[in-house]
Amino acid sequence: MRAFLGCIALLLALSVIDRPDAGAISKRRQCKAVCGAAIDQCVQQGGKTRKCRRQTLKKCRKQGIEACVVTVTSTTVRGGTTLPGGSTTTIAGGATTTNPGGTTTTHPGGTTTTTLGDTVHGCSRANATDLKASGSPVVVFKNYQYVPRCILISAGQTVTFSGDATGCDGQCDFSFHPLVGGQAVGAFKTPDPASPIGSTNSGTSKPVLFDSAGIFPFYCDHHGLSLAMTGAVFVDP
Repeated sequence: MRAFLGCIALLLALSVIDRPDAGAISKRRQCKAVCGAAIDQCVQQGGKTRKCRRQTLKKCRKQGIEACVVTVTSTTVRGGTTLPGGSTTTIAGGATTTNPGGTTTTHPGGTTTTTLGDTVHGCSRANATDLKASGSPVVVFKNYQYVPRCILISAGQTVTFSGDATGCDGQCDFSFHPLVGGQAVGAFKTPDPASPIGSTNSGTSKPVLFDSAGIFPFYCDHHGLSLAMTGAVFVDP
């Protein structure tokens, strides 16, 4: 009887010692909620499911949920379609998608931000025509191309997109070459509703004020994909 009571006392003592505090339980639940992608990556790399789960969750509890950041270089899904040349990073409830021309970040709260890379539509600051000193920068469209197609300006300048009336054969207006602010990459056109370039399908000339720094790609809605009729405006502060 005395031995039985001693065993009960020992078990009660162990249960008190091993009982996790509320903070530990909360962290454990957080790790289980956000580390799925990290565990899957471990398994894909040849690890055993049980071992990967144990090691990943242990690392998360020690280092925080940042330990479960996963970058997978593969394909990017945009609008339900698979695009080559991108990568997806899962970060504790959010995601960062890197496309051939830019990066879209979705935060856990649902906020989405888009950041373009240094090169878009084959344009970069290195190959852009510097029009900072021009009082009236102009991008002409004719013969299924923009001239110059890559330009560099300063914030506060206005660029005029204009059809070349010289021998245009009816192709010097926006009804034939609709102008759209956004990207045309591979087989996909992605208008940017925040672009100052907007969308234009009538007239022959359109002035656009670029009042803030950034990279603003554009394309012809009819020929951006088929004939690479695209370009970009690089705006320095």
